[in-house]
Amino acid sequence: MGKKVSILTAVAIACMLLLPALASATLVNEYGMHYAGQEKCLTCHGGIMGPSELALHGRFATEGISPETPEAWTAFQSAGAIDPVAGTGQSMYEAGGTYSITGLDWITLGDASEVGNSATEYLFFRGSTDPTVMPWNLVEGLMWEPAHGGEWVLSAEEGLFDESYSCQRCHMMGTTVPGTGTVPNPAATIQPSASTARQWARDESTTVSDFMTDASASMAGLGIQCEQCHGTGQESATGHMGTGVDVSTTLDVLGQSQVCGQCHGSFKDVPGTMGVYGYTVNLPMRDFVDVIGVCRGQSYT
Repeated sequence: MGKKVSILTAVAIACMLLLPALASATLVNEYGMHYAGQEKCLTCHGGIMGPSELALHGRFATEGISPETPEAWTAFQSAGAIDPVAGTGQSMYEAGGTYSITGLDWITLGDASEVGNSATEYLFFRGSTDPTVMPWNLVEGLMWEPAHGGEWVLSAEEGLFDESYSCQRCHMMGTTVPGTGTVPNPAATIQPSASTARQWARDESTTVSDFMTDASASMAGLGIQCEQCHGTGQESATGHMGTGVDVSTTLDVLGQSQVCGQCHGSFKDVPGTMGVYGYTVNLPMRDFVDVIGVCRGQSYT
């Protein structure tokens, strides 16, 4: 019993310490929504949580290539003799691609560590001249597989090719997309338009143009961060545990199916909205999406 009390006391102290740390938001997205960012959360909570708590969600997207490639490798390319086919639009290659390991900026999707032990995929920074086009591309046919002691898998059918990344809503924090629907979230002070940037949360000191042209501008909002499940630590009158968008560690919030369902659920956009874009867990998800399914005439949402 005494051990439980000690643990709860430590958590409570850490939460109190977190209040001043989050007094001023540091990340922002194109809907005007603010976030503290995982790095700031961990300045207090990092001493409580070990690597295993961050293995899959908190470490799903990381800067660079993980695990390290063999020293002799300078590029990713298929082992087969496949003629390269230049890409069109945002793509670098449509088939037979060769991607420099050191000459490009990379993001690893998945946790290749012993704790995570998951397969990984890879993004490289392509850049963009159009803010509505995501500047990160996913290399198709390239992955690292942890089975059998771990091995690199490179497609030998049509070789490697790349496409503009389109799964950022769940994999990155504060993702925004262009559109004409509304974001029914009071924290969204800027409503989307046809020219809204297709990006994710970035440091307030950077711009949309920076995100399009400089890979480093993407790193602050990288991955599935604390606030995507716990609520955003934006500035509010009584601190991040009070009004505004609450940060919660209680089961009454984290135990809700909509916390997981925002990414793992199946639903349709509520007409006139941007769907799940701009959703935060302090709000009812039914205002953003209709879950596909009913029980006795009652929506699952």
